[in-house]
Amino acid sequence: MSSYLLVYGSLLNPLSASAGLLRDIRVSDYIDVTLHDYALSYNVLERVVMHQGVIDVCFLNVVPCPDHVLSAKCLKVSQHELQSLAVREKNYDVVDISKHIQPEVSERVVAFCGKQACLLPHGEKPMVLKEYMKKVDRGVRQFGHDFSNRMYSSLNAAAQGAIIVTGDYSFVSKQQNDLTDCGAHHD
Repeated sequence: MSSYLLVYGSLLNPLSASAGLLRDIRVSDYIDVTLHDYALSYNVLERVVMHQGVIDVCFLNVVPCPDHVLSAKCLKVSQHELQSLAVREKNYDVVDISKHIQPEVSERVVAFCGKQACLLPHGEKPMVLKEYMKKVDRGVRQFGHDFSNRMYSSLNAAAQGAIIVTGDYSFVSKQQNDLTDCGAHHD
């Protein structure tokens, strides 16, 4: 059984999506959608290795936000691909968001939404990796001016007040590193 996966963050970068889905992803594989009543947030905690040692940083998430509209992309994925990607996205649950997507698609639409136990405590400032932000940026730029402008507006709102951390990183989990486009991120 296949589904559509809402992609955001590094999955907007075809190289990163290819590594996670274990197949070649091209810009033409993505479809345009609008996600209603959700917004982007840097609030999913993940442990990474950097030159400073092991630290907790935040990655993007889609969170409920009444009356908000997010320009987004989807990829068609098999159940096997979704299970593989779930290893990489271990701090996220797969959530059916079909009723929040326009235009309606013929199959179920799911998103990785941060697990409650892995969310940054309310009121704390997120620490965000500059290299992760660059990877997202490289993906967003491939989709043209209109989409990029709308997505940058959402990304900038999500990053407001964040503490930006510079330097190369890798995930503590070898399984996660194996499903990214490189183990130590030099991008």
